Amino acid sequence: MSQQAPARPQFTGNAPALRALRAAITSGRLPHAYLFTGPPQVGKRTLALWLAQALLCERRRPGETEPCGECRVCVRVAHGTHPDVQAYSLARQAQASARTNASRELGIDTVREIVREIDLLPFEAERKVYLIEDADTLTEEAANGLLKTLEEPPSYATLILLGVDDSSLPETIRSRCAPVRLHAVATTEIEGLLRSRTQLPAETITRLAALAEGRPGWALQAASDSSLLETHDANVSALVEALRGGATARLALAERMGKRWTAGHRDEVYATLFDWLGFWRDVMLAAAHTSEGPAMHPSHQPELERLSAKGVETAGKAASRTLEAVGHLDANVNTRMTIETLLLDLP
Repeated sequence: MSQQAPARPQFTGNAPALRALRAAITSGRLPHAYLFTGPPQVGKRTLALWLAQALLCERRRPGETEPCGECRVCVRVAHGTHPDVQAYSLARQAQASARTNASRELGIDTVREIVREIDLLPFEAERKVYLIEDADTLTEEAANGLLKTLEEPPSYATLILLGVDDSSLPETIRSRCAPVRLHAVATTEIEGLLRSRTQLPAETITRLAALAEGRPGWALQAASDSSLLETHDANVSALVEALRGGATARLALAERMGKRWTAGHRDEVYATLFDWLGFWRDVMLAAAHTSEGPAMHPSHQPELERLSAKGVETAGKAASRTLEAVGHLDANVNTRMTIETLLLDLP
């Protein structure tokens, strides 16, 4: 019988964040609440599960920081079946509610459930860990309902809030959480992750790592699910068609993306913008006449050549505008207006 691989979340990149958490565990002065922020699929949930395992691991000795990944507790945390580690999210809220807007914002009912459950003593372990995903979508009422718990949490509880950006959260929430900001991961680190976790050919690993735009979670998903690459290609094709089609086509694309956001598919919109960034990367490389890195979008070679003829500065401006749009979405600027402004400003 083959030995089962350890159930330890493999966190990639953002070494400073991991060092800070390890130092807090070693010192025994762990904050009662954390706020993890960063791009979608950059590793926020992976890091949160690692922390939950480290806090509950049966084999971790005093002074150690790494969970074993093999004990009964670590395995159950990794599989989402440990009763003292609970994760709340838009997806969980949508499953529990028949309301049409259940997936758009984390509401007061979800927070009331968290508050009610957190006051109960741990069922098995000495601690309880609560992951609140999509925390940046908390309604004002829900955020206010969470304040007292953040101010005076039970001694056995650790809360980990996860979100793309903290700008949409009130200062009263941010000030009561220790911030952990995750950034896009280097392409070389994502390549190393794919080499260690997959048997893919080297050229495929290179392409996926580049297309990931700093998101190791996306790279791992794409390695096992071809539909992600298909979605990526479809997102780039939609951009190319809009660029060719003029203002009418660009406004129509902005409208479609605005509807997806309103329907609760925020990660899809973010992922689309990151896919566009990868496209503009290829345009910049073509404009600079450099062979640095492979072309990620060979099927759009004619459009790459046409746009690259406008120069590196134009392509760089398009990439910068796309990143600005991501920032505006983080700040809760109107989605359709943000995408419209971006698309109308592109070459």
